[in-house]
Amino acid sequence: MQDPCRLRNHELSVNTAVGLSQHYQQHIMAQPTLPDDILHVLCEELANQDQFDTLFNCACSSRVLAVPALTHLYRYVTCQAHLVISLRSQCDLSVS
Repeated sequence: MQDPCRLRNHELSVNTAVGLSQHYQQHIMAQPTLPDDILHVLCEELANQDQFDTLFNCACSSRVLAVPALTHLYRYVTCQAHLVISLRSQCDLSVS
């Protein structure tokens, strides 16, 4: 048979842990965040400065930053792809 005092202490520690977890989650949810427009401006400025490693880290760091960071990363990749296609077509025209 288990010691009732030991069982009661275990129940208290579990309840305390659950209470702390809920308090921690509420504290995280209550933290103020920057508006989406500001995050997009920050990521745009990082892209203008060719800080693509920082944009990648931003995209990996949080869900809030993922959309603006990936938007500017993909925009850069798309522009580079169009540039390569344009250069290839110019080279093809000059060869013929």
